[in-house]
Amino acid sequence: MSTLTAKPQETVSNTRAGVYLRVIAYLLDSAIAIPLCVLFMKLLGNDSYTPFFNEIIILLYFSLCNSIFGATPGKLILKLRVLNLNGEKLNIFRSISRELFKVVLAYILFINFAWLIFSRKRLTLHDIFAKTQVINTRKVVS
Repeated sequence: MSTLTAKPQETVSNTRAGVYLRVIAYLLDSAIAIPLCVLFMKLLGNDSYTPFFNEIIILLYFSLCNSIFGATPGKLILKLRVLNLNGEKLNIFRSISRELFKVVLAYILFINFAWLIFSRKRLTLHDIFAKTQVINTRKVVS
């Protein structure tokens, strides 16, 4: 006599990513973006390079990755995706606007990621203004 056992079902979480995963993804992306900035500084020469170039490189890194791949490498490693509120991949214009909001809110107002800690909807201010969300796509067993 054999007994039947049900296999656990795997589903995709599709919940908004919380603070810890997003901070880890940001640190991973920083480990990629900072060497890119150093590389460009070496290519352009120290005399003509300004911190403004760093901002442009970082803005392009995040914007292009989010619009082309749906996430940055750090987010891809953690199985996170950046989507619009309809669940679709960002176009380049929404991705750039998201990054511009992030720069303004993070560097000028210093409240962007602090907002995420207290947000019940798990949205940063730049997510709210750009109408985007970061989704956790890890498979969960139910």
